[in-house]
Amino acid sequence: MNKGKIKAENIKILEKYSIAFELQKHKAYVQFDNFVLFGDIYDKSFGDNICEYFEDEYKISNLNLNSKAVLDLGSNIGEFAIKCALNGANVICFEPNRKVYKLLQNNIKQNNFKHQITTFNKGVWTSRTYKLIFYKKHGTGAASILRTNLSLKSKLLTRKLALFKLINFNRFLQNNVKFYLLKIDIEGAEHLLISKLTKLDNTQLPDRIVLEYHGGVKDLISNFEKIGYTTKSIPKTEDSGLIFANRIDKEII
Repeated sequence: MNKGKIKAENIKILEKYSIAFELQKHKAYVQFDNFVLFGDIYDKSFGDNICEYFEDEYKISNLNLNSKAVLDLGSNIGEFAIKCALNGANVICFEPNRKVYKLLQNNIKQNNFKHQITTFNKGVWTSRTYKLIFYKKHGTGAASILRTNLSLKSKLLTRKLALFKLINFNRFLQNNVKFYLLKIDIEGAEHLLISKLTKLDNTQLPDRIVLEYHGGVKDLISNFEKIGYTTKSIPKTEDSGLIFANRIDKEII
């Protein structure tokens, strides 16, 4: 989809959900009922994220998040974190892409949630390390730790290269409060990350996990069952979709 079509689709979404919006070249400032959002009008992810918010894709509207700890991996511009904060949660965000992270910080600041939302310009992995990662030249999505099927020529034409700082995810869970809700959208890296959770004590695992999967679901379901979660999966395409995972002693979302 070219930039003109993306802009047109995003404007339709803004007209549907927002109270008012202002465009200045590629920048969009959008006002909703109880929050504002800054983004790139030529970014398909911008419109997608707004739809996810209002369609409650992650099914959090019925959860009691008041004073609960929420962990957001792959925060993008912050719409999920803001929704949780509006419902009373204390949120920790990880977003490794520096360009996207600046938008995330600005959205949190503009909504006066700096006291509820803590951000880190880092990604998560199975060890503490740095990785060179290709990300889209235009837009805020699809920066993956994993190799993609794109040719080197395609990457050079459509992607930029950046050094991302990554933390050891298991160690982070071990050294922090127990999280009530964990949201994961990390472009395929979720498979290895979930498989390593088997090394943690059950008391360190979040009560609920909502995960956007890429590259199939079978191994994820199996690994969730090993660590005591019941799951519900909702496919979007043949190899991508959502998984809702709850501890066996918790009610399924």
